[in-house]
Amino acid sequence: MSLLVEMGSKVLFASSEHGIWPLVRCVAAHRAQIAGATAFDRVVGRAAARLFAHAQVARVYTPVASQPAVDALSGAGTRLFPERIVPNIMALGLADLCEMERLSQQFDTAESLFQHLLSLLPPLGSNGESAPRQT
Repeated sequence: MSLLVEMGSKVLFASSEHGIWPLVRCVAAHRAQIAGATAFDRVVGRAAARLFAHAQVARVYTPVASQPAVDALSGAGTRLFPERIVPNIMALGLADLCEMERLSQQFDTAESLFQHLLSLLPPLGSNGESAPRQT
C-alpha cells in the first residue's frame, strides 16, 4: 500500500499506485470526507504535503518526507510524522529533484497546484491504477 487515508477505523481511500496521482484522485473524489483524517503515505514531498494541507488532513505518517514538505506543513494545521527527513525527494536514478517536487515550486497556492495536477491526471486503467500516459 502506498497511500491509505482513514477516519477512525474506517478506510476512506487506499491505493498501491506510486507517485502523486493516487493522492490527487483521493482529494478530488473525497475532499470533504478526508478533512480531519489520518493518512499513511510511502513518501511525502512538497507537492503531497501541500495537497494534504489543502484537503485539511489532520495527520500524515510516512517513512520518508522531504524538508520542503516539513516546511510546507509547518503551521498549516496538518501534523507530519516522518520516520526520516531528507533534504529533497530526488528523481529515481537521477541527481535531480523529483518532477513533482519541482512542479510544486511553480504555484503560489495549493489550490492552483491541485487544479494543475487535476488537468494532468492520467486516466484510470482497467485495474483501477493510472494507465500509462501516451507520449
